[in-house]
Amino acid sequence: MLGPYRDVLSVPGARAFSAAAFVARLPISMEALAVLFLVESTTGRYAPAAAVSAVLAVCTGASAPFIGRAADRRGQGWVLRRAPLVRAAAMLALLGAALADLPLAVLLALAALAGSATAQAGSLVRSRWSHVLADRPTLLHTAYSLESALDELIFVVGPVGVTLLATQVDPVAGVLLPLAALLVGSGALARQRRTEPAPHPRSGGRAASVIGRPPLALLTVVFLVMGGVFGAAEVIAVAFTEERGQPSAAGWVLGAFAISSMASGLVWGAVHWRWSLTRRFLVAAVAFGLASLTFPLASESWMLAALLCLSGFAISPSIISGLGLAGDLAPPGRSTEALTWVTTGITFGAAAAAAVAGPIVDAHGARTALWVCSAAGGVSALLALVIAPLLAASARDAGRGPQVPAAAPGS
Repeated sequence: MLGPYRDVLSVPGARAFSAAAFVARLPISMEALAVLFLVESTTGRYAPAAAVSAVLAVCTGASAPFIGRAADRRGQGWVLRRAPLVRAAAMLALLGAALADLPLAVLLALAALAGSATAQAGSLVRSRWSHVLADRPTLLHTAYSLESALDELIFVVGPVGVTLLATQVDPVAGVLLPLAALLVGSGALARQRRTEPAPHPRSGGRAASVIGRPPLALLTVVFLVMGGVFGAAEVIAVAFTEERGQPSAAGWVLGAFAISSMASGLVWGAVHWRWSLTRRFLVAAVAFGLASLTFPLASESWMLAALLCLSGFAISPSIISGLGLAGDLAPPGRSTEALTWVTTGITFGAAAAAAVAGPIVDAHGARTALWVCSAAGGVSALLALVIAPLLAASARDAGRGPQVPAAAPGS
């Protein structure tokens, strides 16, 4: 099984840029949770904490496609030398405002500023893989599966690290850890110019956004609803474990979500699939939706961890196949923007569901709030079933082979 992974990692420069991007995107599993712990520790309530975390996520998602388009046009280095610095400065200001007990409106404004400076390292590294493997397309599926597995590893170690720092040391330490990772990883990736895709400057009039393409827009909607499961689970796991006198357990409960996803992603990438990308995406998305319906059965922390782990087996396959479809549907030179729109859907959905889950936790408890996860998962599965024929037809029209993703998977 390791043979395909050895092949992709033997590509000159691949290990270096993949490692740098891994560090740069560590914050995706830590920032929202760190902000949640920070604001809850200063206000004593989950609703405002979830609101600040949601604003950070919404603005992160809203800005990412436009910064992704800038990376396509001006180059990844241009973006990586600017956006992370703005985000880090805004996060430090948010930290200071929370400690000073400034009004919630100030916290929301600073979270919006931080989120508006988002260079998504996950999309950038997948675009880089597409560039360095342009003459070896059969390896793209494995390369993107590797990045998806690394994403899940991030969601194993990130929540655990932030939870331990926030609960055993100080919530401030939980915020500083992702900031350090952002600056170190982004700086390292920006310096690797040899493997950076060539910029595609705009020629002529203003180009329409790729989200205007109906198949890509509908695919993004599926991931938007699916993201609701992730966002709600993050808020609920913190409250669920705290209600049971185990606040430090939130990290490993959320980590269980990612462990099975990481394992399935590695296996998924080593298999030579005969199914089309559309069929792979459909099966995985439906499986994930059905698994999410079991979450409200959990009454103890270990049960919630087990149910999250079970559903996690479908996460990486869904994201790998879905982003593969997004890459197939993207025009030449627009892959970063296309990938970013899909991951933005996940971010938006996570933010919306987190904002809904917070008040439900405060009013009815964490176990009741688990129905938010189930509703999001069930709806995402139904949407995947509805749009599958259109995705299949569009993939055929794009002129790509049915078994090899041509421009991106990962998380």
